[in-house]
Amino acid sequence: MKSSRSGQPSARGTCSRTGRSFCAGEKVVPNGTEISRTDRPASRVSDAEALQAYLALCTAWGLNAATTRRLLGRPKSTFFRWVGEPAGAHLTPIERKFIQHLVNIQLDLVATLGSVEAAGAWIHNANDRFAPNPLHYMLDNQYDGAVRIRQYLGGLE
Repeated sequence: MKSSRSGQPSARGTCSRTGRSFCAGEKVVPNGTEISRTDRPASRVSDAEALQAYLALCTAWGLNAATTRRLLGRPKSTFFRWVGEPAGAHLTPIERKFIQHLVNIQLDLVATLGSVEAAGAWIHNANDRFAPNPLHYMLDNQYDGAVRIRQYLGGLE
């Protein structure tokens, strides 16, 4: 195992769909924030870590504040309080697991499509399976939508 910049081990893996290898510690968002696939259960990821990964991912996908908040499903006042002070966030276990699915969707897309930009475009592009597009599918179906997209991408057994 290699270590990421943060000193945490970063696993190497293979995308089940394309066979391309990827390093879980590679940058998968354009602003340089490193998010990685983790073997830790979602309950072991701190709320602040999960929220920061979520915000970095939403930035990578080009989501505005309203869509970012809506995807997480939190009231405006709570969401913006958390954005201002991530250490004060109190995510539910299902919210942490949802964020973990989103991060792993991004990792699968980068491994499959080859770039952060292509992964962001896939989320917004029309898609027959996830109509009208994967982002709206997740907005409409929340957790279940993210699980179905991960299954499609080969991220779940």
